[in-house]
Amino acid sequence: TILDAMASITNNTFSTPIRIIVSPGTYVETATIVMKQYVTVMGVNNEQCIVTQSNPANSVYSTGVTSSIRNILITGTTNAGVEYNGLSGVTSQFWMQDCQFTNSTTHVKISVASTHNVTYTMMNCIYKDSVVNVIDITVANGRIMTMEANDIFCNLNFLVSTAFAYFIKVNTSSSFYPRLSTQNIIFNAFPG
Repeated sequence: TILDAMASITNNTFSTPIRIIVSPGTYVETATIVMKQYVTVMGVNNEQCIVTQSNPANSVYSTGVTSSIRNILITGTTNAGVEYNGLSGVTSQFWMQDCQFTNSTTHVKISVASTHNVTYTMMNCIYKDSVVNVIDITVANGRIMTMEANDIFCNLNFLVSTAFAYFIKVNTSSSFYPRLSTQNIIFNAFPG
């Protein structure tokens, strides 16, 4: 599993980043995949490399360090497809490229602590199916975060049983808001 591959990594550094190549298939993980520093999880095709959880209450991926996810279809969680929890005192970059998100309550959840600064980049990602929040951001105690969302495609179905709330929801306990940069966002909404 991807979880086992991540657990086996011990020599990841800035000068020796690690890439986990994911072959086509459906990967049902038994716990949240916690990303390690300087590790990329890269599928060969974002329609055929599907990652989900055996327990839908778990997020599929969780990170708080410099890492990236590419070419993966993330699905099937009542939590978040990808959850970013910024660690206090850490500066990091997280990159998501060519990923698809389906059937999750929140596709991306970002929480940033008071002494954390993150650049969170999403490129060429597709968000679809029924969700409550596409991107949910919480910033605590005045730390400014930068998020770039470029070439995003949303194709969302609104079902009677689920209420879509926000495309990007920002919660902050300070007078500073994250810097959000967006380009080329295509948003289609269909009644269910």
